[in-house]
Amino acid sequence: MGPRWATFSISSPVEGATIHGVTTRHLHALLRDRLVAQANLFAALTSHPTLTGSARERALHALLREVLPRRYEVLDGTIVSTDKQGQPTKTDAQVDLMIVDTMEFPVLLREGDTAIVLPQAVLAVIEIKTDLAWTQSPSSNPFLKTLHQIGALRQATDPGGAIPVTLFSYTSPATCTTLRQWLEDTVKQRDRLRGESHRLHAANKATEALEIERKASQLDAALLPERIVCDTGVIALKVDDATQVVYRFYKNSLGSDAPSAVVFLVDDIVQSITTRTREQQDPAFNLFSLFLGAKILNNASDPPVDPLVVSTTPSIPSAGGPP
Repeated sequence: MGPRWATFSISSPVEGATIHGVTTRHLHALLRDRLVAQANLFAALTSHPTLTGSARERALHALLREVLPRRYEVLDGTIVSTDKQGQPTKTDAQVDLMIVDTMEFPVLLREGDTAIVLPQAVLAVIEIKTDLAWTQSPSSNPFLKTLHQIGALRQATDPGGAIPVTLFSYTSPATCTTLRQWLEDTVKQRDRLRGESHRLHAANKATEALEIERKASQLDAALLPERIVCDTGVIALKVDDATQVVYRFYKNSLGSDAPSAVVFLVDDIVQSITTRTREQQDPAFNLFSLFLGAKILNNASDPPVDPLVVSTTPSIPSAGGPP
């Protein structure tokens, strides 16, 4: 029997309520359509990847900026990092979108909406991609390269995992089974890298072994994104399940009455940020979700596809021979 797909469903007392002739069911569709239209404006006139990619990043910036409380700013740039002694170091990481509390924390450097900020000020990070794909060559694999970038950023700026990270894609993957396969292959690649590191240690090639282990560690479960969201309707959420870290998968068909993946992302970001910064959740934020129609019915006993365990195997020692 094949996998059964879960669908987002509006679960609110105002389901179908009318706001100036537009129902809440239509509101989420209009928000999503506006985002996609803004994202694709440059693509209508140019195929230059930097221009079209920047336009798609700015479209999501604009949507989040509209709905977030004003104390939080939507910026790009980078997050400062420190060495093992706690001293500032240069970073080569770039963050497509970060939600920053500039009311409580200072900004180190800023030019317009591009800034260098303290990790304590950052409440969420979103890596934005026009497209994602899986190729057989790890060095040119877009999905794998993106996860390495996210892992390296988190190792440098947020080793404790305090800042939730979302990977957002506009066009792919199209199905939950595809995304699950990519993540499963990612885990296999991590294990292959660890095996290669072990062999290099056994051959007394410590320098090469440490470099391979560094790449493997970027794919550790704790460093993988908390959310993977695609405008095609595919969503993967990373959760701690007893002693394991797993991804659970959800799917919304475009054009259905269910809220789009983009609206789910916006609502989930708003809810998670306000939960972190408030002792109690204000009922107004629940009303925000209800009018967006962004609640999903998470029936854990009937998952859309089998959850994927991504728990990390123990790392090898940083020096010396194999364990």
